[in-house]
Amino acid sequence: MLAPDAPFWPDSAFPIAYNLNPDSALGYIEGPDPSQQFIDAADAAFQTWETIPTSRIIFARGPDVSDVLDLDGNDGINLIVFHDWASVQGVPIPLPPGVLGITNTVFDFETGEMQGAAITLARNPFPDSPDPDWSTSGEPWSLDVEAVILHEAGHFQGMAHSNVRNDTTGELVGPPSHAAVMFPFIGFDVMDGRTPDQDDIAWHGFVYPSSSYATSFGSIVGHVPFGAMRMGCSAPAGANGAHVVARDLNVPIGGEPRMVVGSYSYRAEGRLCPYVIPGLPPGDYGIWIEPMDGSPVAALQINTRIQFTLDTNFPEDWYSGEDESGVEPAPHDPASAVPVTVTAGGEVVDIDVIIEEIVPGWCMNVVEASRTGRREKAVAVTFGILLLPFLFLYPIRKISRRAARDRSG
Repeated sequence: MLAPDAPFWPDSAFPIAYNLNPDSALGYIEGPDPSQQFIDAADAAFQTWETIPTSRIIFARGPDVSDVLDLDGNDGINLIVFHDWASVQGVPIPLPPGVLGITNTVFDFETGEMQGAAITLARNPFPDSPDPDWSTSGEPWSLDVEAVILHEAGHFQGMAHSNVRNDTTGELVGPPSHAAVMFPFIGFDVMDGRTPDQDDIAWHGFVYPSSSYATSFGSIVGHVPFGAMRMGCSAPAGANGAHVVARDLNVPIGGEPRMVVGSYSYRAEGRLCPYVIPGLPPGDYGIWIEPMDGSPVAALQINTRIQFTLDTNFPEDWYSGEDESGVEPAPHDPASAVPVTVTAGGEVVDIDVIIEEIVPGWCMNVVEASRTGRREKAVAVTFGILLLPFLFLYPIRKISRRAARDRSG
């Protein structure tokens, strides 16, 4: 059973405490005082989330601890530590290769209210590179403690992975030069990794809105139906887990319109698979969809609601207004995009992006799903097949051997 709402800290728990084991950083962070560098990086990461003006969450650093495993998620200790193992639902597991950090959360299944969380950073994620692997220098290509904790602190608050990224090469395959903090792969630009993107700000405020959130941003809602839905399905149907993105047609990065805020369509919310894109600054946007097929992010890396989706075999597509049909001649061409105007405090409805005419194999006699929810993107990642619920992975793309040699030299 899943919570009807995504995990979130209730206001009654503010300020949310986090507890460091500073000595666990000794020998693993490059610099004169690894323990203090660890403290400073963690404090800066949580402060970054707290100071987003359209969000209301509050943090406080609690007493330092000597724990290395968070075996009791309800003990009031929200541990942040360097270690080779992490505790997931009270069960110690080794950190898999290539994983920089794991965040485990404990929350009430009925209410979604969080009760505890813990972040574990891998002590030696690159065994074939000279130690220490971690840095707080902010230099490009370094494995930055603050940037990784900032990402894991998003999971610590109940946020899931984002697929919003912008690449100066225009390939959108990374490692990204401009991506959301909650993107599941780290990029070479450390300072960018320390800075929340509009996508992060949008969803953070959606879960923890301040009084100014609703009046600062607008939203877009719609569906992602199949063009052949009446031909092969017993009733209209749509794509579960399509990545739906509001993109700025006037600001290109690498020749591609800039991704601003992304979302996912969910069949659990209705057969035509609705989506909502919140937190959009006023302006004009092109609405674009892509499959979560692993280029560069797979549905498995996002959240439990789409992790096993079969709807990954469709082309990229721009919303083309009245011409939207599922059979446009060039749906992937930005020139076909019809801008959608967003105003502060407003909601634009019925922006449906119809997928080109296909008949998905699963759609014969599909039964309507009934679960509802309101925080679509901020759903905890659950690897239920492995019996490791609420496991958050932050894998890193392979850093070049040359960059590793440069850092060690």
